[in-house]
Amino acid sequence: MGPDGKKTYRVRSNNSCGSAPAPQKYWVDTFEDAPGHSSPGGARTGTLHKGTHYVFCKVWGPKKQVGDSYNHWWLKTDLDTGQRNQLVSAYYLTRWATMKPVTITAGR
Repeated sequence: MGPDGKKTYRVRSNNSCGSAPAPQKYWVDTFEDAPGHSSPGGARTGTLHKGTHYVFCKVWGPKKQVGDSYNHWWLKTDLDTGQRNQLVSAYYLTRWATMKPVTITAGR
């Protein structure tokens, strides 16, 4: 169980984030609006607003750091404004901003 009492799973990724069949959705919470990118650290393509969102998988990428908090994981999702199948830094996850194992919640 996660800190909020929800069942949690670790998403294992081979960095492909593109396998068939359709990926499972996992639920995460973001503490502020997160910029979306076409690739980890790539061109900005939109915004994932603060709140609860689904993600499909995680990939390792460039470090997102603000002060002492940082994360190398990037999560594939559909942005609130902008394109689908984009990446946001796991830095923006509530409870997981600094490099801890990224745990995301399955189901809802």
